[in-house]
Amino acid sequence: MNLRYLIGFLGIIALIILVIVLIVRAGGGSTVGPKAIDLADYITNSSEVSLTIDGPVSADQTHHSIHITVDENRATAELIKGYEGQIEDSKSYATNENSYANFILALKHAGFTVGNTGDSLKDERGYCATGVRYVYQLKDNGKEVRRFWNTSCGRDGTYKGMGELTRTLFQQQIPDYDELASPSGF
Repeated sequence: MNLRYLIGFLGIIALIILVIVLIVRAGGGSTVGPKAIDLADYITNSSEVSLTIDGPVSADQTHHSIHITVDENRATAELIKGYEGQIEDSKSYATNENSYANFILALKHAGFTVGNTGDSLKDERGYCATGVRYVYQLKDNGKEVRRFWNTSCGRDGTYKGMGELTRTLFQQQIPDYDELASPSGF
């Protein structure tokens, strides 16, 4: 009879351990990110995509970045001086539904929505301090849908798409991009 109690007791202990393991696996540390999205679903007048090219970490007086935003109606590029967002120069061009659709589909094929959505690398500041940081964003109705980044240093970031192609696509939306970017060296 003692053997039956011992087997029953060990069975209950095993069951408790199994329940604890299942609870820990299900609740903690889940790395499932947001649902995959199809960028083609964002060819609407409520969406916009942007690229920020943020220069090397330097004094506020010498720091530059360029912010390009494209939506169904406009492509805008701003040369920003310092870290507080002072717009030094700006260019804006009319777009249309067809040009935006072509641009969005090109970004889709470049992997614009492919990246690591984990919290560990959400903040790009300070990475690749002597190089350049690139921030890629998709917004819909003013709400951020995706935000990824990478660097010119090559090893840091969350963006897993084709960075060089993506940046070229954005720069080609601004006809005189080279003129705007010349003070920054980008």
